[in-house]
Amino acid sequence: MKNIKPVIYEKLTTRQRVIASVEALARDDEEERLRLVSTCPKKNYHQTDWEYSEKMIRLVCMSMAHECDQRGNALNFLIVLFSKNIVADQWLQNIADHQAAWEAMLKGEGIAPETMKKVGPPTSPVLEIIGGLLPEPDHEKVEKIVAEIGGIYDGL
Repeated sequence: MKNIKPVIYEKLTTRQRVIASVEALARDDEEERLRLVSTCPKKNYHQTDWEYSEKMIRLVCMSMAHECDQRGNALNFLIVLFSKNIVADQWLQNIADHQAAWEAMLKGEGIAPETMKKVGPPTSPVLEIIGGLLPEPDHEKVEKIVAEIGGIYDGL
């Protein structure tokens, strides 16, 4: 889209710029996407420390992602359970490992898992029911998961 005059870019609303950026991404037009970013109005803000704010945003997003992953694990467990498939134990192990990793990452950051549970997304009732069926976590797998999610939380 090299035929667009610079004045057009300057007049785009935020909504129009977002739509145009998504469309550029969808057609793999990196040049257009970068043009949209570089012509975006620049503003100065006074805000709370970005490092703090970003950590809080990451924590909330990760909390929602963790809950979504665990719900998926629980649903997969129920599907294989009702189909009399022996793989159900693997899903229970997966749930236990991810839960232990999430709690370990929180503790490593000095956040009590019980406290995060109060401010994060609500736990699925299915996970509450399944909780009593969970095996002991596989500590090697838990360490790998902690490293992965810790990297996301720290911004890689």
